[in-house]
Amino acid sequence: MLKGNGCYSAPERQRIIRHIRRLSDQDLSRRAVAEHLAARGIKLSHVSVGNVLASTTRQRETA
Repeated sequence: MLKGNGCYSAPERQRIIRHIRRLSDQDLSRRAVAEHLAARGIKLSHVSVGNVLASTTRQRETA
């Protein structure tokens, strides 16, 4: 997922995660979300998009 390898600060990661959720909420596929992000310079595979969505869903369920 968007773990800190020095590429993105924590606030940037949170912004990207919120953006992924918004795109997913618009019924875009994981691949479409990844392509949308890539067009904005954020390289993330469709598998990673799915991992982000799964992780944030689990976090919401346990909150």
